[in-house]
Amino acid sequence: MLLGELLRSKKSAAFRLKVIAAVGLGGLALGYALSPFVPTIMKLWTTSYGLASAGVACLMFLVFYGIIDLVGWHRWAFPFAVIGTNALAAYLSSSVARLGQITGIFTRAGAPYLGDADALVHAMLLLAVEWAILYRLYRRRIFLSA
Repeated sequence: MLLGELLRSKKSAAFRLKVIAAVGLGGLALGYALSPFVPTIMKLWTTSYGLASAGVACLMFLVFYGIIDLVGWHRWAFPFAVIGTNALAAYLSSSVARLGQITGIFTRAGAPYLGDADALVHAMLLLAVEWAILYRLYRRRIFLSA
């Protein structure tokens, strides 16, 4: 939220880049500096993990902000925009619609032939079905919000 407020401010792009980079590198450095005392454990959401993952997220945000907003390469990001504009529907789709079970019907037949790639094919099919549903909602301008 704070990064969003920074982007909406009247500050220059160079200042925004510096702040986002400083926050990202600072979070990463603090997380790793704290890790000898508080282990970095994702499942427990330890402080060191929270700081380090927030730092990585800020650095990724910095890269995408630079590529999409500053450089202007935004056409490739359209599939992510479809998911992001209806993120709540994407999150709830697995528990409400049970799409994983439905797509499993189509991937079970090929499972013996795919071997270890079965899980990957199932996940890709599930993502394609979810994206198609989200795209239909996007085109009709139906957006779920909390």
